[in-house]
Formats: sequence, structure tokens, C-alpha cells
Amino acid sequence: MFQRRIGKLGLALAACSALVASPAIAKEKKADAPAPALSEAQKTEVNDMIHQFIMNNPEVMLESVELYQKRLEDERVAQSKNASKDLVADIKSGKFDVAFAGDLDSDFLIVEFVDYNCGFCKRGFEAVSALMDQGGYKFAFVDLPVLGNSSREAAKYALAAKMQGKYVEFHIALFKQPSARTEVGFQKIADELGLDFEKLKADANGEAVKAELESHREAADKLGISGTPAFIIGDEFVPGYVPLETMQSMIDEQLQQ
Repeated sequence: MFQRRIGKLGLALAACSALVASPAIAKEKKADAPAPALSEAQKTEVNDMIHQFIMNNPEVMLESVELYQKRLEDERVAQSKNASKDLVADIKSGKFDVAFAGDLDSDFLIVEFVDYNCGFCKRGFEAVSALMDQGGYKFAFVDLPVLGNSSREAAKYALAAKMQGKYVEFHIALFKQPSARTEVGFQKIADELGLDFEKLKADANGEAVKAELESHREAADKLGISGTPAFIIGDEFVPGYVPLETMQSMIDEQLQQ
């Protein structure tokens, strides 16, 4: 139906074009001669024809907008898919530095973008934890604090813990202790994990962690991520929360291919 209407519009435009071409039919002209300019009367007639067509077929405008939006969405999905492939390749090669968890020898990688203050990230953490307990999959975490300064502070301390080899443990503790979003709370976790808190604090506020958070933000931008959580499960990019059953189904489907 939409193609037929566009066809009608094409006929209308073709008729308009005839207004320009008709003077040229009456006499021969060189191939490289410039097309004659429309007179003011011809411009008015063309505009009237187009206006009348749109008035008689208003749905064409809506359908053209819908088609344009679909094209933009298809382009966004394709861009995200390519960006996710590039990110996974960089993670596997070590070019993009992240902390790993789960089965470190597994070839099946699951990447999660997280914010420690995000309720859906907490639910995602429960699904990821279940898969880690199950075994057989490798996990990588990308800190993306989008919910304010408290989120950023938690991410900074988690990345600082990575410098002492305890990122995953700190990551888990932050989700299990949602009230630990102050320096006192971070110190409590550090003491529980046997970390040097003074070094942790200095690293959290250092340039290396700042640069790492910026690289995480850039990776998210390339994927078109505006919120958390977001996952790359094998070779599939999935923005938003993914329940355990869905995640397992996606994994099984890819492993069977």
C-alpha cells in the first residue's frame, strides 16, 4: 500500500518534471546544455500539485516518517552490532582492559555494563551470579555510572580495587551491600577484602581510574547505550535487563550453532 502511494507521489513529481522538460521537447539542444530554470508560474504550479497530492493523501507523510524512523533504527542496530563485535575483540585481545570473572578458560564471553545504584543491574547481578555458580562462561564487567555522583564513586573504588587484584570481590560486595556508597562503606569493604585502603582511596581518585571510566563511557557511546544494564552475550548485543532464563536460552542457542 505504501509503495503504491509513493508511486502516486512519483507520478505527481514526474508530471511536475514535465513542466520543466516540455520546453526542451519542442527543440533540440545540446546534451551538456543546462536545464532551463523554472519560471515563477511553473514553480507555483509544481508547489500546488505537490500540495494537492499531500492534502489528498495525508497518510503518505506519516508513512514516510515511519519509514525514515525504521531506517534510522536499522542503522542504529547495525552500528551497535558492529561496535559490540569490536569491543569483544578488544576485550579478548587485552586492548580494552577489564576484570574477568567466572570460567576464565571459557571461549564464551558475556560482557555487562553496570551501575551499582541501578535496580535492574541488581537483578542482572543475580542472573550473572547464578551463571557464574553454574560455570562454563567467562564474564567481563564495564563500569558505567549513569545515576549520579554516588554511582561514580562506587565505580571509582571498584576500579581501584582492580589495581589490587580484587575487582570482582569488590564488585560483588557493592551489590550485596547497597548502603556502602560512602567512604566509610568503601573502607568497610576494603577491610573485609584485605585491601590497602589508603592506596585504594588514592587510586580511586587518580588519573588512571579517571581515564578508565572515560574509556568505558566511550565504549558505551559507540554501542548507543544510554542506561544500564546492557549486555553483550556471546555475539549478541542486548540493551536492558535480561532475565536468567532468557540469558541461558541465548547462550544455549549460540552454543548449538
